[in-house]
Parts: sequence; structure tokens; C-alpha cells
Amino acid sequence: MVDYAFSLSQTTIPANQPVIFHLSNNSASMSGHVAILVTCQDITPVQLITGERDGEAECLGFFGAQYLEVGQTSDFIFTGLEPGNYILACDVETPDGISHVELGMVAEFVVE
Repeated sequence: MVDYAFSLSQTTIPANQPVIFHLSNNSASMSGHVAILVTCQDITPVQLITGERDGEAECLGFFGAQYLEVGQTSDFIFTGLEPGNYILACDVETPDGISHVELGMVAEFVVE
């Protein structure tokens, strides 16, 4: 987690295997962030960022969330993710009421 983005070391992971996301909030913005893992059919990160699509209403699967303040680290562990497209998103808002998703804090990866 850096400012308003996720930095993924890989964008494709094997299905039905344990997966560990090593999360670290290295944000200079002094803002807490949350990593929310969901599945969304036919929705791209750009559509979420621009508000063209509503992730809260249209994303089908919720797998978990992990909140980190600046400087905190944590592991986000999943076992046996099924094949498909997954999205990491941050729904924290700035003091102005703008969601971190709208600022670009969305990342997509594929499980195959």
C-alpha cells in the first residue's frame, strides 16, 4: 500500500493453493488503508475508479478485509481461491469524502 495504490509483486496466482499477501502501509499520505478482497465479474479497476460501475453493488464475492495504519504490516492469508478475477480495493475515504478507490487504490489479479 503506497499512497493511493496497491503494489502487487505478481498479478497471476495458482488456483486452490495457499496465498499470502504481505501487506505494508508505506503511504506518505498519513492515511490508514484497508485491503478488501472481492470478486467482480466483468468489472475493471478503471470502471471502479471512474465510478462507471458500483463495486459495492456489483461485486459478488467478499473474502475479507485488513485495515492498516501508516507503518503497520500484516499478512492477509487465503487458502484455495477458485479460478477467476479478483480485486483488491480500499474503501477508506479522505477527509474530503473521496474514496481511496476513486483516487486509484484498486488492483486486479487473476487466479488460474
